[in-house]
Amino acid sequence: MKDEVRRADASSREAARQARPSAGVPRRLAPLDDLPNFKVAEGDPDVRGLDVESADGKKIGEVHDLIVDIAAMKVRYLDVDVDNALLDTEEDRHILVPVGCATLNADADVIDLTNVRSAELPSIPGYRHGPITRDFESSVRDCYTAAAASRTGGAGAARTGPVPGETPGGSRGVESARSADMDDDAAFYGHELFDERRFFGNRRRGRHDAPYIARAEQEIRIPVTEEEASARKRVVPKE
Repeated sequence: MKDEVRRADASSREAARQARPSAGVPRRLAPLDDLPNFKVAEGDPDVRGLDVESADGKKIGEVHDLIVDIAAMKVRYLDVDVDNALLDTEEDRHILVPVGCATLNADADVIDLTNVRSAELPSIPGYRHGPITRDFESSVRDCYTAAAASRTGGAGAARTGPVPGETPGGSRGVESARSADMDDDAAFYGHELFDERRFFGNRRRGRHDAPYIARAEQEIRIPVTEEEASARKRVVPKE
């Protein structure tokens, strides 16, 4: 019963999210836990619950959820629940980690942040599980780009253009606004910080173009008439 209520609540939240005005809010982003019709593709690792370590080898928390780009069927961010003791606070603090800024260490079952040291965590904006605006995404991306630059002495993560499997917006016209949004998304996520291939490494060799997020099978419910329901409740008398 609790599972049914949870699925119904998640569906309601997703429907409300999709109905919100689009100004500044990428409607395509949502936590996987709020998407009952989506799941991690069969054969791929579900990294939720894995520990996360910083570039200086400290455990900073664990993966709480995955932020899914519904249109592209890709994970854009890891929602990381940061260890309160590390930040010396009692606040339940979460941060978003662009998927290309982390690496799945399959041997140790841990997520490594490739360029972020534990001392840099306070500078990353906190994620409060509300709508993810493009302004918020930009501030998050800038933090990780700056962290990468500080470690390499360069310009940080590069803009690579759309990764394989992602297509910019199509023709203009009646669909011009939608196409413009798609173009903007393709350009924004063109940073290597959002490249799933950097996260999985060789774990998905030969399958990099296959979606990591898949649609879950729909549960089919057969309607029951009042007469049938009444018949099921009848007690058959003993002979």
